[in-house]
Amino acid sequence: MITSKVEVVAPEKLKDVLITRTAIRTLKSEAAVEKVISHQFRSARDAMRVYAEVEISGFGKYLLSQSKLRRKILRQEEMLRLCQEALKRSTTDRRTSSLQQKINSLTEDLAFLRSKRTF
Repeated sequence: MITSKVEVVAPEKLKDVLITRTAIRTLKSEAAVEKVISHQFRSARDAMRVYAEVEISGFGKYLLSQSKLRRKILRQEEMLRLCQEALKRSTTDRRTSSLQQKINSLTEDLAFLRSKRTF
């Protein structure tokens, strides 16, 4: 009978565990392994901005959840609505400028998120 030890790792520690184990297994320095893994994580993040699914060899396939995307769009739309209402009531130039920046950022984010949805 084959058994394996399964270790539950907190998501924020996953990268550290990967670096340490890979460095030991490959007899490379942790600094070198960290550069490679950091690059892989950045590449995966960038790919998720372009594609709805990304496959990482040895880790599996990661899909953009349409239900989470839908909820995020709804939250962003609500935040945009609240900022627009606050802008109408704004009395200072500083507050108006701050709200306008938030509105611009939310509008850009919403355009991006809407481009990713398939529903």
